[in-house]
Amino acid sequence: MNQSDAADAAKVMEAFYAAEGELEHDVHMKYGAIFDQAYEHLPDGALTALVQRLNDNAPMLVALKGNSLYMLTVQVQPAGTIGQPKTNCTMIHVQPGAAVVESEPRFRVRSGAGPAPRTTTWRFKFTDGPTLEFDAHFHPDQQSDGREALGKALATVLGWDLPQVQAVPMVAMR
Repeated sequence: MNQSDAADAAKVMEAFYAAEGELEHDVHMKYGAIFDQAYEHLPDGALTALVQRLNDNAPMLVALKGNSLYMLTVQVQPAGTIGQPKTNCTMIHVQPGAAVVESEPRFRVRSGAGPAPRTTTWRFKFTDGPTLEFDAHFHPDQQSDGREALGKALATVLGWDLPQVQAVPMVAMR
């Protein structure tokens, strides 16, 4: 990952930790650790998003490039630890049949002809690995934070043939 992309990813996670009320020094140390890990271990051009694990709300930088899925987390540091915290990056080779994919959308009222606003819980239960589960929010009139694109891209790599939804008039089916 190039330095600019690594800095952007680290800033997003830094903002999460700051919003959680962590001390400025600790947030700064986490920024450095995330930047270093992302810059040195994530591929250039990866689709990335910050997600929160649903079981503990811990932030995780998830990146997808081709058939490789990367999950980067910051480890909890014992009190009094000096310096950057340890990070962990796990890479999973993904391909059709390597996971069960679940999409659980909660649609809101459609305001036009385009796709409906929604929050989707994506679950990826890897056959020989962890379960990745996160919420993604979509609204056609708002800028995306990348989670919906990541969920769809990962589902596609795993074999889900998702249609390209266009902003065209819809016909309601009964």
